[in-house]
Amino acid sequence: MDFIINKLADYQDFNQISRRLVIERLLKAKFIIDSTGLPYSDHMQDNWLRLWEYSGAIINSHLDRRMKVLDAGGTGTIFSYYMAMEGCEVHTIDLSEDKVKDAVMLTEKLGLNMRHTNSRIEDIDYPDCFFDAIYSICVIEHNNREDQKRLMRNLARMLKHGGVLVVTFGYGIKAPGTTFLNDHDVQNYIVEPSYLYVLGNPIIYENSSDMFGNSLDYTFGMITLQKDGKLELNNVNLISIKPSSIFDSAKDVSFGYYGYCEGRSIGGIE
Repeated sequence: MDFIINKLADYQDFNQISRRLVIERLLKAKFIIDSTGLPYSDHMQDNWLRLWEYSGAIINSHLDRRMKVLDAGGTGTIFSYYMAMEGCEVHTIDLSEDKVKDAVMLTEKLGLNMRHTNSRIEDIDYPDCFFDAIYSICVIEHNNREDQKRLMRNLARMLKHGGVLVVTFGYGIKAPGTTFLNDHDVQNYIVEPSYLYVLGNPIIYENSSDMFGNSLDYTFGMITLQKDGKLELNNVNLISIKPSSIFDSAKDVSFGYYGYCEGRSIGGIE
């Protein structure tokens, strides 16, 4: 069976057990963050499309708590906090000074292993081959075509050999920014500038069976890339590792997934 992972958003993907389990944790992370009363990037954080791309990025990258990861352009989102809550060392980059300041406060409040930097993605100067996994979550379309190429080259440079880079993006003629209209755009401005190879199906699968009220005029897409070589993660003594205690405050919180997403569409976001 060939699994299609590079595709446009499909509501039916939420039938996958792995996604349901990840999303349950994501929603608990949101509950924990909301409980602090501190500001964070909450824009569209409970929209089904956000949950689709977050859960897909986590699963496609085989996220491991031993990883050092970069969320490029996603400072202050549930996605970056969630990875830190699971035990990863998380770095974030964002153009917004306010988002970075808010993220520093929330990181200290929750005691997470995170570092936040105010910078353009294409200008950040982490060392070569520094991150085990990198994520660009609906950021690339907010750059012009030349900057998209520069952004992809810099992200690929910082990725370790064998590491995975997941890119999600707005798709369609009504999507904001310098958007993507077909697989040709994805290949020209995401894949080719990175010099990475596509993990999974090489062409974006556009035939979503259920867009939940959205259309090809405006939806989200995802592509997963990998650098050649083998990713080496340090062995740890699993017996000595306790489950992440930060989720204990939400252990009795249950989210009815389909009810939680019911009625949430992409209309009206900017």
